Amino acid sequence: MPADRIRTWTAGDPGPRPYLRALSTPGHIAHHLAYLDERDGTLYSGDSLGIVLADGAPTHPATPPPAVDLRAWEGTLEEIRAVAPERFGAAHFGFHDDPVGRAAELASALEALERRVRDAMSRDDMDDAFRFNSEVMARLAPYVGEERVAAYYGTFPAVKDWEGVKFYLERNTR
Repeated sequence: MPADRIRTWTAGDPGPRPYLRALSTPGHIAHHLAYLDERDGTLYSGDSLGIVLADGAPTHPATPPPAVDLRAWEGTLEEIRAVAPERFGAAHFGFHDDPVGRAAELASALEALERRVRDAMSRDDMDDAFRFNSEVMARLAPYVGEERVAAYYGTFPAVKDWEGVKFYLERNTR
């Protein structure tokens, strides 16, 4: 792309669409952005609110290596709760209500996954990643069917999310 066609954005700058507010949402990946349409309160969240396969389905944390940053994601979820959008459009899949509730659910899921991986690492139990994958698929199958869960997690295995948290923990001790 020619350099003269690239526009930079900085936090607080309204950009070319004053009703569309860009939010820096690191966590899933450092350069992640979400966009709040201030006309109707829709947050185009990308992966910042996790994976939502269907209405009512549990939120799954997308934490593949190497870029996940759990502490940055905590800040992102706090910011989303503070902005309090009316609904959100997730990269995976569709539009959903209750983004503030989903942010809280995702925060809990991230904390639980971090505890789980930390515990497995302390016991040198790397097979836990495969158990986690199976548990995620079993938990989501009632909402969208085994075939759809298998298709999604065949492409984006939850094992990778477990490994992303492990990668993060190995580089960021508390």
